[in-house]
Amino acid sequence: MYRSMPPEYQIPSLMPDYANVDSFRDTRHKQVFWIYSKSSFKCLRSFHVITTVISGWGEIKDIEYPYGYGGVICTSRNGILRAQAHQEFCAWAHEENILVEFCRIHPLLTRQQDFFPYKQRNRDVVCIDLADDIISGYQRRRRSYIRTEIKKDIRLICAKSDAEMALFKSLYAETMRRADAQKFYFFNDQYYEGLFRLDTTKLWLIYYAGLPLAGAIVLESENSRVAEYHLGAYVISNNHRPMETLLHLIAEHYKSRQFRYFYLGGGRSTSDNDTLLNFKRGFSKNLLQFDVGFNVFNAAKYDKLRLASETPCHSTRVIFYREH
Repeated sequence: MYRSMPPEYQIPSLMPDYANVDSFRDTRHKQVFWIYSKSSFKCLRSFHVITTVISGWGEIKDIEYPYGYGGVICTSRNGILRAQAHQEFCAWAHEENILVEFCRIHPLLTRQQDFFPYKQRNRDVVCIDLADDIISGYQRRRRSYIRTEIKKDIRLICAKSDAEMALFKSLYAETMRRADAQKFYFFNDQYYEGLFRLDTTKLWLIYYAGLPLAGAIVLESENSRVAEYHLGAYVISNNHRPMETLLHLIAEHYKSRQFRYFYLGGGRSTSDNDTLLNFKRGFSKNLLQFDVGFNVFNAAKYDKLRLASETPCHSTRVIFYREH
């Protein structure tokens, strides 16, 4: 079904195999692939159904898409057929007693208003257009750093061994501890093992004089010609800029393979001054708008639940009643 979709929609993080691996992050995640088919028209949603038990309310079921981004992909832009598919989906959700659906819509997807009548702008994200001269799109200081770095004794590898994968996991865990990241960002071994088994997953490591200083997991799709930065880790160095150099070399690699985009994503928050977003902006002025979309299938129950449990910190969250 996924492979029957238009090539530009076969974005790697929307691949059903990735969604299945993502369910390993949390035992509460029940993986569902919802398919609508009518003649040559096909529609695919890949998501998790999560059940939360709330005192006085019993089981509350909701839909959330895999870590990163999600969305609905179809074989046609025909508005009537897409509306019919959405009506069928809403009917299914009612039958399954699902309260709400929440999706971080992939910024490279179009026409998602057909499926998410409620949308909110979340933040800007960065995407490198590989058809352009890459380095000329960098901020001036970034260009200078990169030109200095690539003259050093560096080596880029696409890692495959168990030892290299273990090295990245260690680097990533240390990077998250240094950033004082939430528990959510510390992934379990089952998740990593599933991720590394995917043909679309590439692990890149950069070595300076034989020392591994940075790594990145990239999801790639030959069909859509999209590469997505997924996870990154690095060692703090006073003498080198390993993460900038690593991402530059990865971008050059995919440009040489005639990929269309190297998608970097956004920051850790919705702030325009987010430090991670500013770091990524150093690679490209090509900003996309990232939206979240949602559907409420039982408005009366949803409103009562919000009224009963609302606090200031919950006011803007769609799925406000459970930990993410």
